[in-house]
Amino acid sequence: LSSSLRILQLTRNDVEDKGAHALAEALRANPKLTQIGLNYTEIGDLGTISLANALRTNSILNIFRYCGNKFGDLGANAMREVLKSSTSLKDAQFDPKWKLAITQKEEKNSAPVLLA
Repeated sequence: LSSSLRILQLTRNDVEDKGAHALAEALRANPKLTQIGLNYTEIGDLGTISLANALRTNSILNIFRYCGNKFGDLGANAMREVLKSSTSLKDAQFDPKWKLAITQKEEKNSAPVLLA
C-alpha cells in the first residue's frame, strides 16, 4: 500500500485469509491509513486474527468496517480484545450476531463506546 493512502475500500472483493495477512502487514507499515472497508471479503478466523494483531499496534486507523465475513468465535474473540483496548478506533462495525462495534458518542470530545 502507498504510504500516503488514507482510505482503503475493498468491500466485496475476495480478500480471504491470505489477503488479510498481507493487509495486516500493510496496516503495520502505513502511517496515514485512517479508514478501511473490508465488508464481505471472505475473511475467516486466521485472517481476522492477523488483522486484530495489526490493529493492536496501529494508532492511526479510526474507521473499520468488517461485516459479512466468514470468521467464527476465534476471530470474534481476537477482535473483541482489540476493541476493548483500542485508543484510535472511533467507529468499527461488524455483523450484529457478534455484538462487536464501536461507535462515537454524539457529545463533543467523548470517548468511543464498545457495544458488546
